[in-house]
Amino acid sequence: ARWGKFCPWEYETRGWIYLDRGDAAKAIADFDRTLKAQPWSSWALLGRSQAYYELDRLDEAKQDVSKFLAQAPQHFRASEARSLLELLK
Repeated sequence: ARWGKFCPWEYETRGWIYLDRGDAAKAIADFDRTLKAQPWSSWALLGRSQAYYELDRLDEAKQDVSKFLAQAPQHFRASEARSLLELLK
């Protein structure tokens, strides 16, 4: 019961599912839960940046994708993140 009902990576996974289903607001809530417990989670940062983008919250999307690239420049989805960052300029 250290993490409560779910552990952080379960929220992270569910956030990606919500994002895939088009529910960016719920995705952000789950990515927020993950990042509260694990602020180093680059995967949650990337997901939240995409969710912010879908909700036209562009400043927040840019902040998260920039942080993602700083934390994980060699991540297998870094090129996707760089493309998103270019859209946000």
